[in-house]
Amino acid sequence: LIEEQKSASKGQQLRSDVEIRQDWQKLSRSLIYSTSRLAGFGVYAGDELLYSYYNSFVSYDTDIISETDLTRAESQKSPLWTDLMTLKSTGGWYHKEEPVYSVLKYVQDEEGKHLGTVVLFVRETSFSDILSNTEDTQNRQFYLVNQDNQVISSVDKAFLSQDAGAMLGLSESEYLTCLNKGQLLLEPVGKAPILYMASDIKGTPFRLIGRTVLEELRVQRRELAVFMQIT
Repeated sequence: LIEEQKSASKGQQLRSDVEIRQDWQKLSRSLIYSTSRLAGFGVYAGDELLYSYYNSFVSYDTDIISETDLTRAESQKSPLWTDLMTLKSTGGWYHKEEPVYSVLKYVQDEEGKHLGTVVLFVRETSFSDILSNTEDTQNRQFYLVNQDNQVISSVDKAFLSQDAGAMLGLSESEYLTCLNKGQLLLEPVGKAPILYMASDIKGTPFRLIGRTVLEELRVQRRELAVFMQIT
């Protein structure tokens, strides 16, 4: 019976891991290939903003791209994603701040002559809305984090800029293990096992990280334990 319990628990855990992995892959693909919603865009010549557009009745100050980021965009062929920043409305009685990411793309003509740099401002909600479709506040939480391990997208905006490891309840060594191995399974005494997973978001400097409570596995183990006592 002990061997049967171990075998059944292991089989249930493997099935849970496979299902979670499939959900994780779907979520990652959604983040990568999502139709991002734009707050606006700007066109630069050198470090001078020539044109800007706002996808809102509010006018934003889009001239917030640093000369350093513009120079970095010129040195790479792929789009450059910057960290989370804030677009602020300009003028009028209505004041609004919106968290966004900027995506810079260096533009050349057919002869390789520099035409300018296009900057797209992607709303943070483009990602958090995807996360909210799969998140369960009790058993599943997901965050998008930057290279400094700060939360840059979350269903709960109060978590933005917070330390991701602390939000997940992980020690520094546990968090690093999860990042390096891509997953970490913890089994707190008397509680359901918790599976932590992390993966890079292709084409960006960001990572998706989250936790899932394996409640079904705990139920199975409890039922098997009761069965053993009866027999």
